[in-house]
Amino acid sequence: MMDLDFWNPRKYNGDKVKKALGLNNIFSYLFYGRPGITKGVEYLVEAVPIIKKLIPDSKLILILSEDPRNRFNVIKKMIKKLKIEKNIVFLGSKKRVELPNYILAANCVVVPSLTEGFGYCAIEASMLNKTVISTRVGAIPEINPDCIFIEPKSELAIAQSVYEVFKTKKTSKKVSDNLRKKLDKKEILQSYLKAIDGVLN
Repeated sequence: MMDLDFWNPRKYNGDKVKKALGLNNIFSYLFYGRPGITKGVEYLVEAVPIIKKLIPDSKLILILSEDPRNRFNVIKKMIKKLKIEKNIVFLGSKKRVELPNYILAANCVVVPSLTEGFGYCAIEASMLNKTVISTRVGAIPEINPDCIFIEPKSELAIAQSVYEVFKTKKTSKKVSDNLRKKLDKKEILQSYLKAIDGVLN
């Protein structure tokens, strides 16, 4: 079950993070999580040069765990090879209590996974009213159908969707409200009871 109270946007503020990271008046897009091979981080990194051409004043906020270490090193080498260090705010893992402030500091969140289960990152960001760009994998389309969906393994699709958010200044307030209702324990229990009643009758 999701902790709906924890992911309440009224409890957090991204302004201090933006200021600390030097992102005031800069469009930013965020990835957070592990650099596992199924997470598709390399496609997001490859999208950075394209996004830079489309949105010169833009930066990727990359909150990346060092586990698995070999994948972490692969991503770091990619960034160096592409010469995009100045276009990325590269951060290590953040404590759970700090994470919402970083999500709120970004204009959108990118979830470029190749495979996914429940898709917590996409859900968490949406509950904080952030627009989410996500691949159509795992449970994400069912639980969070209002994401901007892209095909996996496509840096061009990522770049085009980030640019769409930049142009339209999309937010996801209605998405957040719908998600909270869908993930509310009482609502879930009622849906279970309704399903059981349908089977029995």
